[in-house]
Amino acid sequence: MNREYRHKISFLGTSKYYLFSSPENNFENEIVDFSCSKNANLYCVLMEKNSLYHLIVFIDGIGYKDWNIYFPVSDIHWINLNICLILEDSFILFNPLNSSYTINNLPLFHIYKIIYINSKIFIYSTFSEMNSECSVRMYNFYTKKDFLICKISSYGLTSDIQFLSLTDEQIKAIKKFIAFLPTYGKCHYVGLINNQKIVLEYKRLNTQILVNGITKWTVPGFIHAADIFKNCLVVLWSHLIKEPELRLLKINSKVYEFPKNSLVIAYRVDSETSQFFYFIEACRSSVTFLFLHGGPTGQFINQYSSIYAHLHKKNFNVLLLNYMGSSGYTSNYQKSLVGNGGRLDIELIKKFIKNYLRNNKSKQIIVVGESYGGYLSVLLAKKFKNEQRISFISISGFVDVRYQYLFSPARNVVQSYLLNDYENNKFNIDPAQMEYKDISNLSFIHGENDAYCSINQIKNFCRKNNFKLSIIKDLNHVLMTSNNKKSITHLLLKEINYNE
Repeated sequence: MNREYRHKISFLGTSKYYLFSSPENNFENEIVDFSCSKNANLYCVLMEKNSLYHLIVFIDGIGYKDWNIYFPVSDIHWINLNICLILEDSFILFNPLNSSYTINNLPLFHIYKIIYINSKIFIYSTFSEMNSECSVRMYNFYTKKDFLICKISSYGLTSDIQFLSLTDEQIKAIKKFIAFLPTYGKCHYVGLINNQKIVLEYKRLNTQILVNGITKWTVPGFIHAADIFKNCLVVLWSHLIKEPELRLLKINSKVYEFPKNSLVIAYRVDSETSQFFYFIEACRSSVTFLFLHGGPTGQFINQYSSIYAHLHKKNFNVLLLNYMGSSGYTSNYQKSLVGNGGRLDIELIKKFIKNYLRNNKSKQIIVVGESYGGYLSVLLAKKFKNEQRISFISISGFVDVRYQYLFSPARNVVQSYLLNDYENNKFNIDPAQMEYKDISNLSFIHGENDAYCSINQIKNFCRKNNFKLSIIKDLNHVLMTSNNKKSITHLLLKEINYNE
């Protein structure tokens, strides 16, 4: 596909959204992200509907302008007067004043933020091999070489900055980025409004907004993004079954009352395995969808997903398990899985499922794993092959450990978690080396062009063992559009013979 066409942006004109015309006004409609410029009265909002992205920009003195964007975007933030759009394999610097933009390829790392850029280099942050720390790095456009500047642990420890040949401006940008970087389970500094310090404190079911150390608002969910615009605090928040909402808050005026915590969302710890999970309870339902995240260092948080919301709306229980190895708890909880993947996680998840069946009235459990969680689903299907109440679905997972190590950009995951004593363990941790012809409770959903977990290994595995494979043509590994989520939800319901 032509690169310029793939990254097509079309200007729609000026518009009158008045997103923040008063504290009571909010804007709620498939919002993906928003960002406010630190140096000018500018902000932008990114929305997505039916796989079409929509960028709205407020420019002081001009008003609102908006564009259609014909490609998936994972994050937006301002760099001076340009908007940085983070994609799966590249980033775009977009100038909303004249609609011009430049496209830059990414190194082999998944980028979190672009911190600084000029004609020769850009400085960016990313997550390391095991997602246990954030790396700040510098990439040279001409030499195409990448240099480590510093590492910041997810649990608060920072390595020394390797200043290399950085300018004072670049060092200042890095230090500013570090100051605003949230850490797992801790506070996120937003900034100052009239010399009052604004901090977010993340809990499991809610987020507290602190003003000078005093809780002023309790948000019944997760705040995706927070920024300061014209001495007001702007937050984008949601919870597991509530769509994202953009809300403007005036610090010194009447306090806006957020809704109470949702009564159907619970956060618990399993008594037998000490693993953490969210549970969205449906009314007298005997069917539970149990989700396993990827990573394996990902984590579920109280943040909206149309998949969970739709399943709950159809009166199914939804369980989101932060199994051993997940980030967001303690360093030991996360790192205990290193070198023990496919064994320790499987043993603990197997105990969790048995414990759940013993203590609940569910007649049917559908275990749905994504990416590394999909790999776990494949192994678990073998462990529960004689259990008629449980079925397993792998979404964008992998089934061949050696293939992943040789050909996937995520080979570091295999190296860190699965290659320890591989020869002695391969018949227990590598599905490609195991017998699956007697398994009937497993199926697959995969993207045709998945760059991280190639569909070829999935096709071969399904052909060999006569498993059902549903292919979603435009599903990639990192970014999932609303249409992708609709397709996945439809396939999950189809799996249990539910007719919408």
